[in-house]
Amino acid sequence: EKKRGHVSPLFLALGLIICSTFFRKMDTQKIKEIVSEALEENQAFLIDFSISTEKHIVVLADGDQGVTIQALKMINRAIENELGEEHDYSIEVSSPGLDKPFSVFRQYLKNVGRPVTVRKIDGSEEKGKMIVATEEHIELWRKARVPKEVGKGKMTVEETISIPMNEINETFVQIVF
Repeated sequence: EKKRGHVSPLFLALGLIICSTFFRKMDTQKIKEIVSEALEENQAFLIDFSISTEKHIVVLADGDQGVTIQALKMINRAIENELGEEHDYSIEVSSPGLDKPFSVFRQYLKNVGRPVTVRKIDGSEEKGKMIVATEEHIELWRKARVPKEVGKGKMTVEETISIPMNEINETFVQIVF
């Protein structure tokens, strides 16, 4: 015999899962808005953002002129202040290292004029100074050694190559000493 008003344990468990997922998504959206505001206030832009199930927030940020440790601290504090003490999150704000490939177009714009290494989807690699970055392609300028047209040996020539964005797998800034 069914009792009126009785909720099955399965229905209750499903309700809790749906409810917690809804609030987690709502929290994630609110936190993302807080992060965006903090980045904007510190002349920085978002490279990557994640929240783990253990409530660990990771923000990777950069700036058009680079990002200082002081700016990263201020972004971290702004996020902490906005979340308040009632939220139990750990926060990590950092900038991507030079060993990390570009992940947003704004990084290409920021690094025009710098030497880069481009790994293409076909496995080949191109190096040169990035002189143009558009949504469609980048252009690299470089000096290359090519065989002489007449006689033996090689000669140095300057060349500009264009690489469509859809052929790029990874792009890194070259570290020059």
